[in-house]
Amino acid sequence: MTPGAYGIFVLVVIAIGTLIKVWPSLRKMNIEADGSLRSDLLGRIGTLERHVATLEAKLSEDQERHAAEMQIMRHRLNNETAALDALLLLLEAAPEKVAENISRIKEMRHARAQVAALESGAMAGAAINAKVPKL
Repeated sequence: MTPGAYGIFVLVVIAIGTLIKVWPSLRKMNIEADGSLRSDLLGRIGTLERHVATLEAKLSEDQERHAAEMQIMRHRLNNETAALDALLLLLEAAPEKVAENISRIKEMRHARAQVAALESGAMAGAAINAKVPKL
């Protein structure tokens, strides 16, 4: 063999020896990096789970509020329908008494408007109360 071939052979043997000696350290670093990544990902998953729980609670509150609002709106619509039916019945039964009953009809509508305002205020108060942190 030539002296250059001996040099190359020695370099290859040294490189293989170094690689064999360093390999456990490289593997340990790789495992530690995987563990760090895993713990970071587990932390992120925990954060996302808490965020999802918060959003689910808010969604549930919004659904309950919406159901209550819809119930109030159905109640108001039923009241208005009943008032219109009563007015039509009055017009059909005694058209001459409509003028006498206009003030009563206006009073009834005013009373329903006040009740509707109270219901709206109660809903707004409940929404504000829901946002206040509990001690």
